[in-house]
Amino acid sequence: MKKKIVNVLLSAAVITTMMFSVTACGSKADEVQNTAADAPASTVQDTVPESTVAETEESTVAPEETDTVSDGQMSLEEWTKSDECIQFLDMMNEGMEEQGVKVFFEVDGDVISLVYQYTEQIEVADDAEEAMSELFTSNATLFESVRDELIDETGNENTVLKIAYRNADDSEIFSMDF
Repeated sequence: MKKKIVNVLLSAAVITTMMFSVTACGSKADEVQNTAADAPASTVQDTVPESTVAETEESTVAPEETDTVSDGQMSLEEWTKSDECIQFLDMMNEGMEEQGVKVFFEVDGDVISLVYQYTEQIEVADDAEEAMSELFTSNATLFESVRDELIDETGNENTVLKIAYRNADDSEIFSMDF
C-alpha cells in the first residue's frame, strides 16, 4: 500500500473523530478530536511494535475468504490485512482507547467499512444524525479520495467506502457511503 492512502486515511480520521462531539451526550469528544488532530501522519510507519501488528491482524478484520484480483492487485480483504493498514488501525486505536472507541475495518463484497465503535453503550444526542450527515456531506471529497485510493490499490472499480459509527451493542448510530 502506498503511503499516500495512509495519509489520506489519517485526514479522514480527523474528520470522523470530530463526530464524537455531536454523537455522545457527555462524552470525552474534545479529547478524541485533539488526539487525532495531533497525530502526525509521518509516524504511521514507525509507531507499531511487531507483536502488536500480529495481534491486530487477527482481531480487526472480519473473517472471510479473500481472492486476489486477477491483475495481481490485492482484494479489499487483503488490503485490510496489509502492514500499513494494520499500523494505521493500531495508531488510531491507541489514540482512541481512552475515549472508549475501537476502530476497525470490515469488508462485505465491494463495501469496505471504517467502523468507529464505542466500547461502552452511550446515549446518542438527538441532533447527532443530522449534524453527522452535514459534516460528512460537506467533506465528501475527502472520503471519495480515500475510496479512489482504495480502487487504485485493489483494482476494484466497484469499491464503496462506508464510514460507520456503532454503539457498544453493535447498533448503528450513523453511517454514510462514499
